Amino acid sequence: YGCELGQSETLVLNGNVENFLVFRNRIHDNNNIAIDIVGYEGVAPSDKDFARNGRVAENQVWNISSARNATYHGERSADGIYVDGGRGVVIENNIVRDSDVGIEAASEHYGRTTESIVIRGNNVSNSYQANIMMGGYDAKRGKSVGITVENNTLANGRDGEIIIQHNANGVQIKGNQFRARGINIFVRGSNNANILVQGNQYSP
Repeated sequence: YGCELGQSETLVLNGNVENFLVFRNRIHDNNNIAIDIVGYEGVAPSDKDFARNGRVAENQVWNISSARNATYHGERSADGIYVDGGRGVVIENNIVRDSDVGIEAASEHYGRTTESIVIRGNNVSNSYQANIMMGGYDAKRGKSVGITVENNTLANGRDGEIIIQHNANGVQIKGNQFRARGINIFVRGSNNANILVQGNQYSP
């Protein structure tokens, strides 16, 4: 807690990391991303340059924001839990609140993919953007493929409970509970395909 992070993150697994467990941490009041699972940054041989086959579970994350990070110039884009180029990651039973973005599965690198991510059983609330996001932040980023969002409880995301951005394929959103004042699921980007929304419950 209380970390001044610049362009780095609080707890980072980057590159050739596999079979990992990030479990029961308490991370709060930091000015960039809390938990980051990263790939394709040139830190390992190309065929192994991504964190993979891991679990992020039962962590508590709150008050994560880049608003006062001088390197972001007021932009609020810090995630509680972020998979950027990771593969085969289960994110489950975490509590994330009062952050810029709750949980995100995306790839910042063009031509690279965040793949086979399961986001389930989490309680995410009061995000400045959305509680769960996926896909690149613009069309020139990488892809999010095979993303399952199930049995989460999501409340009061300012821009929406779930936002699908660009280049997402094979997304399943099912069995979630939304407690929202407004928009619940928002597809706002391009090059998205094969999106299933099924069996979710909505309440104000």
